[in-house]
Amino acid sequence: MVDEKAKSEALTVSHLTETLAKFYSQVVEPGVRNIVNEIVHEEIRSLRSEMNGRFDDLYKKFEDLRQEYLIANHQMKRLEKSEEVLREELESLKGKVMSLKERIEALEKRLETH
Repeated sequence: MVDEKAKSEALTVSHLTETLAKFYSQVVEPGVRNIVNEIVHEEIRSLRSEMNGRFDDLYKKFEDLRQEYLIANHQMKRLEKSEEVLREELESLKGKVMSLKERIEALEKRLETH
């Protein structure tokens, strides 16, 4: 009788272990896997969204810097042209001053001779 009871308990424990293993592999493990996958996928989506937002911010800042560079470059070219114009005008004025100086000297000589 004791042997039968021990066999019955061993079968029950064996059967319970087998049933629990099946339950785990068919219900618990897939459920946990699905939950973990959902959490991981949501975290990945969140991270991608955050990264894309930051990249968008960087691209906007780079575009702003590019625009500022183009404007500054354009202004520098305008200043260089203005500088060239001023130099030309200065050279022209120097020529006129020299011409006036020569005329004044000529007038002074004429006044001295008279």
